[in-house]
Amino acid sequence: MKRILVLVISLFVAMWAVPELAFCQKIKMRFGHVAPPVHGQHKGALHFKDQVEMNSNGRIEVSVHPAGQLGGEMALVEQVQLGTLEMGSVGDPTLTNLIPQLALFSLPFFYPDKEAVERVWSGAVGRNVAKYFPPKGMVMLAWSGNSFRDFGNSKLAIHKPAELASLKMRTQESPVFIEAYKALGVNAVPIPWPEVFSSLQQGVVDGIDLPYNGMWMAKTYEALKYVTISGWVYSGIIFTMNKKFYDSLPADLKDVVVQAAYEAGRVSLGINYQDDLVALTGLKSKGLQINSLTPEEREAFKKLVMPVHDNWKKKIGEDLYNAAAKIIQEK
Repeated sequence: MKRILVLVISLFVAMWAVPELAFCQKIKMRFGHVAPPVHGQHKGALHFKDQVEMNSNGRIEVSVHPAGQLGGEMALVEQVQLGTLEMGSVGDPTLTNLIPQLALFSLPFFYPDKEAVERVWSGAVGRNVAKYFPPKGMVMLAWSGNSFRDFGNSKLAIHKPAELASLKMRTQESPVFIEAYKALGVNAVPIPWPEVFSSLQQGVVDGIDLPYNGMWMAKTYEALKYVTISGWVYSGIIFTMNKKFYDSLPADLKDVVVQAAYEAGRVSLGINYQDDLVALTGLKSKGLQINSLTPEEREAFKKLVMPVHDNWKKKIGEDLYNAAAKIIQEK
């Protein structure tokens, strides 16, 4: 009789213990990106980790993998799609190959200032673009940015499109960037990021376009002499997660992840904008000549790239493009 009683009690304990153990089991999440540890993008990722682990009461454990430890941006996107990686923060040009609506970030000379970028992407347009992620196996959790990309080169100060066209410029492997450079008369050379510095040193290319915080952190000032502040393209960052992984989370943990991603985007954005100021001072201290396009000079560039807008308006969707353009015009 005692043996039967012990067996029954043991069965009850086991029945209650299994769900309890399942509940206590940590959910592990890996977060990959290609930025160096000093960059705002990485600091935003660390903020995400801290917030998720704290607000989930330890139910989620996040590991952050910077500097391309898990692969380049295209590899990260493919892994997130497949679910072999739970989350990544990726530049908009890479994702535009899958989701053309993201070209709204990198249309040349589209945004007059950072405030216009904020109004477009933190409102209805940004929420609309997010709807295109689930069919690709992903969820767009938040947006952030590096800042505007500007022209740096080793030959001359740029004031006119013809001066830019006289240079060999490096470009990202992005259809929007390649089309934009072609419209400006530039035969741009797509070069992977790890090869950019040596390409500048060896004269394979004369110049690059980067946010100047990127020029500073990557020490490209050692191979450059001129920086032209043009605001020609905005460099966006997207926080994206595998859809199946996101759907598997309990409702309360989804809320934790979404809130943490929003905060991480703000942290990353703020640090990058602050680093812009430090970088500009640093570039000047290294002897680089810095000039800004006047409104009239900028308009000359903008006129040449309008065919790129017309082409991508069809791919983005005219309604979405026009909605963004209207928001930009309404100050």
